Amino acid sequence: MLRFISRLLFLAVSGFPAIVFSQGITITGRIVDAETLDPMPYAHVFIDQTTIGAVSNIDGEYVIENMLPGNYKLVFSYVGYELYYEQVTVAAKDIRLSARLIPQKEMLQAVEVKGSKDKEWEKQLKEFRQVFFGTGAIAKECNIL
Repeated sequence: MLRFISRLLFLAVSGFPAIVFSQGITITGRIVDAETLDPMPYAHVFIDQTTIGAVSNIDGEYVIENMLPGNYKLVFSYVGYELYYEQVTVAAKDIRLSARLIPQKEMLQAVEVKGSKDKEWEKQLKEFRQVFFGTGAIAKECNIL
């Protein structure tokens, strides 16, 4: 028992807490439009094949905290823009990494929306109104908005 306590004390005094409770490295940066250099609010940046990431603020700035040392592939994305990838090596200090996203040149084809009355739906609505409102004089004054 004394041996166990002495080992536990040794770990507590040594660098063990610094390793366990260390804050990790922070990756920060700014995401902008490559053509206009305007900031891109609400753009996504994440570590490839993980759920670790962030969303840029109104000024296009992002922060990913508590990264452990290693090699990572960052993915930057925004609707209507090409994906941008950047390899990064996280070591001992914080990293600042900005990205310029290129608008997609591909135009989508036009979509035509046509509508028509659904007779089955209208029949079910009529039945619903009768069950929900009833058939009395006041029921005729009620409307569904």
